[in-house]
Amino acid sequence: MTLDRLVGVEMFGVGTFERGLVLGGFLLLVAVVVVVARRNGVHAVQDELEVPATPAVVEERIFGPLGAIHGATMSRASAGHVTLTSRRTPTWAVFLAIVLFPWGLLLLLVRHEHALNVRIGERGGGSVVQVSGRAPKRVALEVGETLERRLAVAGPGRDV
Repeated sequence: MTLDRLVGVEMFGVGTFERGLVLGGFLLLVAVVVVVARRNGVHAVQDELEVPATPAVVEERIFGPLGAIHGATMSRASAGHVTLTSRRTPTWAVFLAIVLFPWGLLLLLVRHEHALNVRIGERGGGSVVQVSGRAPKRVALEVGETLERRLAVAGPGRDV
């Protein structure tokens, strides 16, 4: 007795077992794409941080490290204002490129561009750093970590 007779009926020369195997592989691929899309998604950012230092000192401390963030390109919009731009291929395009191979490879040319604005302004005796826009999760987290690390006040009464 063959495996096809035990498992089910053969259709178009392919047994039920093989069809189930292909379907399982396809569902596994869909699950991987969904997990990657959720982990690396794009996030909206709207935050403000007050710092007890002058705008010139804050600009000097953060704009250099922000320019070194992997996955983003920094451009100066004006004094005290930079834009971090990220370009990425959306997950759906990668998924369809795999499913529709080889014609689907053209979908890898699709790019989404996201911009995150960082502005420094004067407030009271110090400064305020405003971050707004959209960015991939990794870039948004790196910007937040950079600002916290570079603008952390070392102790009471100390300047950054």
